[in-house]
Amino acid sequence: MKCLPAFLVAAGVVAGLAPPTSAQERLPPLVMKGLQALQDQRCRDAIDTWTGDWQWPRDTERRQELMSTCDFLQEFGASLHGYDVFRVVTVTPHLTRIYIVLRYERHPMYLMVSAYAPADDEWRVTAINWDRDPDKVFPETILDPQIPARPARQ
Repeated sequence: MKCLPAFLVAAGVVAGLAPPTSAQERLPPLVMKGLQALQDQRCRDAIDTWTGDWQWPRDTERRQELMSTCDFLQEFGASLHGYDVFRVVTVTPHLTRIYIVLRYERHPMYLMVSAYAPADDEWRVTAINWDRDPDKVFPETILDPQIPARPARQ
């Protein structure tokens, strides 16, 4: 196992970057509740669970986009066979990004859930991003691109 030089670790701490934590770490209860709804084939309930307190002007539009993905998955009979927590990144003690692979019948879906706790144990979901293309959800810092960028044409 490689160790980072002390100056690199210090630079990460100064920059406010916490190291990724184990994917087996306990997830915020609200995130788990939504994942359970997905596991029970209740996609719309999962979105409702995660977005129930969204109040910003564009949140209604974003919620509808997420719901339409649920409708698409249901229409094509894509049932969820489980999920794998790929990475949990603790940004601060009160902000966490969770990267998950949803194991749908025909194709994996890649999911990022951002969870925020303004006070201890009062978690809410502030962002959801999911797509069939991992490059649209997982940053290159945690997963190499599925389709690497092509060199620029001259």
